[in-house]
Amino acid sequence: MDEDASNFDASEKTFIENVRNHGWSGTHVVVEDEWAGFSYSTGFWYKFQAPELVLFSIPVEAAHQILWNFYEELESGKRFSDNVPVSEILEGYDVVLMPVLQEHFSEYLGWNRWFYRGDHFQAQQVFFPDKSGQFPWDAAVIPEFNIMLPNLTKLDQ
Repeated sequence: MDEDASNFDASEKTFIENVRNHGWSGTHVVVEDEWAGFSYSTGFWYKFQAPELVLFSIPVEAAHQILWNFYEELESGKRFSDNVPVSEILEGYDVVLMPVLQEHFSEYLGWNRWFYRGDHFQAQQVFFPDKSGQFPWDAAVIPEFNIMLPNLTKLDQ
């Protein structure tokens, strides 16, 4: 973030300004064909040494608010472990975070790779329960639910 701004194009400058002014930036990729739309953070690793987060199949505005909720928790000193339910983010539901395998960074975390100049950061995928409270790895999960959630982790589904 300390590099000369003349080295960046307009979108890169805007991106850096978002991280500088707000502590993070959100990227939202809309649905194309049968590919699930997704959102992810950039700046959590830079500011907190906390993994960047990626989540799937959540409308853009809701995804942005969820990422803000995580940011506020991180800013207050909270940290999130892998495979431990988190209740502070969504009222009435737990979410679970799992580590994203680095092999998925290039396909899903492009701005992070640009910002960190490679794959020198960590990321976690945010998993939500279905309407009955089941997570993708639960036997009773609604089968259609897993179709909407690509798995970027080593978690077997």
